[in-house]
Amino acid sequence: MTEILCRLIRITGVGCSQSGYFIDQLVKVDVQNRNAQIWHQSDCYPGEPVFVAVPDAATEDEGVILSVGLDSQTQNSFLLILNAHSWDEMARVQLPYHLPFDFHGQYFDPIASSWSYLHR
Repeated sequence: MTEILCRLIRITGVGCSQSGYFIDQLVKVDVQNRNAQIWHQSDCYPGEPVFVAVPDAATEDEGVILSVGLDSQTQNSFLLILNAHSWDEMARVQLPYHLPFDFHGQYFDPIASSWSYLHR
């Protein structure tokens, strides 16, 4: 017998507003209600969202989303804080410099295939 330990209703991730473009939006998908919420700002490129739950949260999305993004106009990074339930921006911490993009969750086919010698 299979026992379900957890059933997620809401899933967060990153996406592209146009096919073939770099990641430029954060997306929250509600699989039960079949809708999505999107955070997008022109010329900004968010990184992987990290969910931080409120202690003893009553609902699955009670907490905040943290994402380090790049503002290409200022060429500086920022820490974005979203309300995980409403998807509203709660705060933004501007950095006086840019941070390198995180490669977690990224796949670069032309580069990966040239590294085949590493997997002997």
